Amino acid sequence: MIRLQDSYWQPIHAEIQNFLWLQLYDPIFNILAIKKPFQNARLDHLQAAMTEGRVFYDNGVFSSPSGKYDIRTSKELSEFATFNPRSGTWVGLPPPEIIATAARVKFESQRINERVAEVLPKFEANFEAALKGLTFPIAHVISVMNEGLQQSLGTLAILPELTPEAYANLIGFYHDQQKLNIQNWEPEQISRLRNVIEANVKAGYNRQELENRIRQEWEVSANKARFLARQETSLFVSRFRDERYQSAGVEEYIWMSSGDSRCRAANKYGGPAHGPGGPLHGHRFRFDDPPISGTRGERENPGVPFGCRCIARPVLNITKV
Repeated sequence: MIRLQDSYWQPIHAEIQNFLWLQLYDPIFNILAIKKPFQNARLDHLQAAMTEGRVFYDNGVFSSPSGKYDIRTSKELSEFATFNPRSGTWVGLPPPEIIATAARVKFESQRINERVAEVLPKFEANFEAALKGLTFPIAHVISVMNEGLQQSLGTLAILPELTPEAYANLIGFYHDQQKLNIQNWEPEQISRLRNVIEANVKAGYNRQELENRIRQEWEVSANKARFLARQETSLFVSRFRDERYQSAGVEEYIWMSSGDSRCRAANKYGGPAHGPGGPLHGHRFRFDDPPISGTRGERENPGVPFGCRCIARPVLNITKV
């Protein structure tokens, strides 16, 4: 039986994720990790809270992103400001050292915002060259799958030899498809990061918010890398299986569900259910005439529909093979 294995797509996931990290996020995180010249100075609790982004000052108003102030911060604020319970802010004229801290924090945050913004055009300028040099460890997967397919046929059918040329074409095809996925997604990611930077400008250069949003964007990118690795490899595994089986004279298969709690349900993705009791599991179909199995009524073989982990158990016609 041939199905998508985690070992097939996880190395691909690592390559895509590392590519995004090294080419785009690592420079940004390095910028955010730079210590300000005044971070080593002796600061009172309020100044430390302002430096760390826990408290912000603007035109006589102190605010907190969380809406909360610890006891020491509140005590220091109460020396020159009055708390407004409606807005959750402190209002008052601060002493010169607090105004100076606010100015330094805003200046440094603005500079950091600008330096983060500078990473994006550099990434765009280097993107094509970096993507061209990106490689994926798919060669071993092809060999393992080919051996597994022959084992599933036993002695009743022989797979045609996978020539070096065909092998190289398969590797090239996978690389082309995966790089196209990354290339198509790159403008969306850059646009999202630009929106984060622009929103931070409008918010008055809130460094803590910028850090939080950049971290969130990295999580989005990491999850996208995982999705691209798994989905494209799943499609590749399914198509490779179909073509190799048919080259050995196998025309039909039994649709077999993964049968576990992660089995693809119709109410989750749309389209027919893939599990036991549904219209697909245990039924016989032709590779060249697959059943309706996609989310929008597409006719696709096992493993091709989004999120599908089903397998095709070959039907061996002894009189033909």
